[in-house]
Amino acid sequence: MPRDRKIGQRWRFVGLRGPIERAMLQLAAEPGDPGAACGLLDAVVAVLDRVDRNRSFREPGISWEPLPIEWLPALFGGEPPAVEARLALALVSGFPVSRPFTLYRLGVEKRRVGFEHPAHSPARCVWGPGPLSRVLSSVVQRRVLDWEESAKTGNKEPSARCLIPASLDAVNGWLEGTIDETLLWRWISRLALFDWRVIAAPVIDELSLRGANTPPVSGPLALFGMLHPLFNLQPVLRPNQPQAGDLLDPESGARTPAMARALASLVRAGQIEAAVRLASSRYAMAGAPLAWTVGPWHIDDPERLLASVLFPIEDSERTVLIERWLRPRRQQGGEAHA
Repeated sequence: MPRDRKIGQRWRFVGLRGPIERAMLQLAAEPGDPGAACGLLDAVVAVLDRVDRNRSFREPGISWEPLPIEWLPALFGGEPPAVEARLALALVSGFPVSRPFTLYRLGVEKRRVGFEHPAHSPARCVWGPGPLSRVLSSVVQRRVLDWEESAKTGNKEPSARCLIPASLDAVNGWLEGTIDETLLWRWISRLALFDWRVIAAPVIDELSLRGANTPPVSGPLALFGMLHPLFNLQPVLRPNQPQAGDLLDPESGARTPAMARALASLVRAGQIEAAVRLASSRYAMAGAPLAWTVGPWHIDDPERLLASVLFPIEDSERTVLIERWLRPRRQQGGEAHA
C-alpha cells in the first residue's frame, strides 16, 4: 500500500496504511480475540474498496496475496459460526478455483500468485452499494455471463463447488428476510480475502455446522429447489435412485448459459410464472417432467430469490427439494392410484 509521504514542506496524506496498522496493533494486544481479528479484516476490506474507487491508487498496480485458509477458525474463537457466517462460508467457498468469488467482490485480476488491482476496474467486479439481495443478483448474472463466454470460446465451464454447504434452515432464513444482512455483507467481504483453492479437511470439519432444524418447505424454498440446479453443472441425484445418475443429464442440453441468463432475467424482473415455465421446460428436456401448479406464483423480493442460487446445499437436500416438483411415476409392476 502507498505510504503517507512528505513532499517538500508538506505531507501527502494517503490514508491507506494507517487503518490497517491500527487494527494490527489491536490484534497484537488481544491475539486471541476473534473480534480483533475480524476488525483487521474489515479494515483491509475498507482500504481495498478505497483502492477500487480511486484511479490514482489503482494505477501503480497494487497486488496482494490471499490469506491462508487455516486462519479461518481463529475468526470464531472456538464458537460455532453464526448463521450469517455459515451462509457466507457456503457462498464464497462454492465458487470455482479458476474464478474465485474475490474477482466479483473486489476490482482485481487473478495473477499467478495472488491478485492485482489493474488501472481500470474489471467488468467482472459488480459489487457496489445497495441492498445485498440486489448486489448478489448482479453477481449471479455476471457469473452466468462468464459461463456464456466460456462456452463461446470452447472452454469447459468450471464446476461450482460444495465444500461448506449451507443448511436449508439458513437458506430459508435468507429467503424470509430474517438474516442480518449487514453482518452477512461483512462476512462475505471478509472471506473474499482468503485463499479458497485448497481447503484442508480439518478446516471443513470445524466450519461445516448443520442447521439444527429442517424448515417446512415454503413457496420460496420450493422455488429455490427448482431453480438452484439450473445455475450450475453439479449432478442432481434422482430421488431413491442415486445409481441412475444425473437427473439433468449433460447430454440433454437442459442446462446452458443462455437458458440461465434468460432465467435470471425473468426472476429478477419478477416474472416468476414465466420463470417456472422456462425451468419446467428444461427439466422436461432432460426427461424429468415436473408437476403442473394451478395457483399463481408471487414473490415479494424476486432479487432475494435469484441471489439464493449462490448458496450451495447438500446433494441430499437438493434431491429432497426437487422431489417435490417431479411428476409422480408408476414403478414397473406397481399400481396406479388416482
